[in-house]
Amino acid sequence: MKIYAFHAPLPKAIFPIHDQLIELWAQTWSEAGWEPVLLGMPHAAEHPDFERFSKIVMQYPTVNPEGFDYVCWARWLAYERAGAGFISDYDCLNLGWPPPAERPTESCTYAFNIPYFEGANSLIHLKQEDLQRFLVRMETEPNQLFYRHVNGRDQVSDMVFFNHMARKGNLSIAPRMVQHSYETPIHCPVIHLTPTSGNPAEKLALAHSILKRA
Repeated sequence: MKIYAFHAPLPKAIFPIHDQLIELWAQTWSEAGWEPVLLGMPHAAEHPDFERFSKIVMQYPTVNPEGFDYVCWARWLAYERAGAGFISDYDCLNLGWPPPAERPTESCTYAFNIPYFEGANSLIHLKQEDLQRFLVRMETEPNQLFYRHVNGRDQVSDMVFFNHMARKGNLSIAPRMVQHSYETPIHCPVIHLTPTSGNPAEKLALAHSILKRA
């Protein structure tokens, strides 16, 4: 069964480190029995709505480096073109979660962390028709529901969007399979690398440390 991730280099990204993180993502998911597939911006650009969607989401407020949130929004176009299905961030390591015997019959998140509501889209299963509806809502409903305020600044985030979808019942909440790396002890088979700094080098070091202990 395929598991998709997405990566598009940003101008100041540290390419070798990101490449190594992606290799570890592919390695751990493959060893657990999945077929990892990495998508990129060329796949998103194949979507017939790419130009219109891009113009809309590029206007959303952000607190992140230039281009970061745009890439986060654009990746959902690539996933829709691929047919959707199982999707993870490329900094999610699989420590032993095999593919399910049968594909889920509904869209669901495996990462929704009550009460924190963090990262509902870091490990997710989406039916293609549901993702198509979500893409429309991403364009038409970036109102206060999907805003968050960070140090007095506004941000419209795809993570907040999917958290909202889960809270409102538009995305089912499956048994949690993913935890953040700062949570201890490790009790989930998928680890989302989330160092306090978000620095790629720190993520890579953290990944090697976790894999040594696994």
